[in-house]
Amino acid sequence: MRTSYSPCLRLRAGARIEKCSADVPPPVQVVDVDYNAQGQDHPSQGPHLLFVLEPKPSREWIAIFNSLSRRRSITSLQNREPETVRFKNGAAIIDARQHEVEPAVRYFKEWVNYANQALPGDLEAAARKRDTDERERIRKAAETEENTLNALRIARKALG
Repeated sequence: MRTSYSPCLRLRAGARIEKCSADVPPPVQVVDVDYNAQGQDHPSQGPHLLFVLEPKPSREWIAIFNSLSRRRSITSLQNREPETVRFKNGAAIIDARQHEVEPAVRYFKEWVNYANQALPGDLEAAARKRDTDERERIRKAAETEENTLNALRIARKALG
């Protein structure tokens, strides 16, 4: 039976479990922007902004970013909210016509800041859940072992 490893729990002598905090990566920053008026890099895309991000956003960060409009009240362009942003190779793409460029850049930077603010709390919550799950797994394993030993003692005592 294979068990999963939780990097935020360490078993110490005497079955004491030591908890560690979640590792929080550096905040994602917009380091450059490009505008493609005709969607030339992909025929199905119309005019769009391409934001270069560093460091490359993690899956967790992108999930937070894409859920921002469900998490809080945000300002957005018509029919373009954080969940409509496409991420590819460390870049983010948002549809924008020329007259929408300035507000799109402003809103996108705001969304990046919101995602950066939410990430540590989400990572800590995930680490706490992993810790709780691991503690419960260890507790159940110990209980099963104790029950097995008790049953074995009873069987050997009955044997004579």
